[in-house]
Amino acid sequence: RDAIEYIVNKNLSLKVVATHTACHAVYGHRRNLPDDVLKGIADLGGVIGLATATFMLHSTNNTLEPFHDHLQHLLKVVGADHVAIGTDGIYRTMDVEEGQKLFQMMKEKIDPRGNFQARYPDQPLEINRPDRITIIEREMSIHGISPVTIKKVIGENLIGFFSRL
Repeated sequence: RDAIEYIVNKNLSLKVVATHTACHAVYGHRRNLPDDVLKGIADLGGVIGLATATFMLHSTNNTLEPFHDHLQHLLKVVGADHVAIGTDGIYRTMDVEEGQKLFQMMKEKIDPRGNFQARYPDQPLEINRPDRITIIEREMSIHGISPVTIKKVIGENLIGFFSRL
């Protein structure tokens, strides 16, 4: 909020990106942003990267369903031109044991006090593969999101944001 307010008050020509977040109105995780901040980012021509981290999207559901709940909300709040994917995950297949070890190592380094309430699996298991964006794209289509919006969300918006800098 402070950054957005500062940019607006100083009439600065800056764009803002939030690369790995979700909607606080859908699930009140501390890394998720409230609607007024999401709108502020969009109003400045920015982009919001929706994370796929399970612990940020729902208290217990580790599937892609909570991701879709956040995506639908985000599209309503800021529109299709300001949404991207910020998966917060590794693009390769890992067996459960390897995934758990990697998760524990990362958790100890990044969040040793447990402030983010991270849990394993930290990513929906259905996207535990190198083609995770293809899976997300297919699931978005199944959930009735238009092909135009899908193209924007899975890459065009983020590419456009960085090309305008």
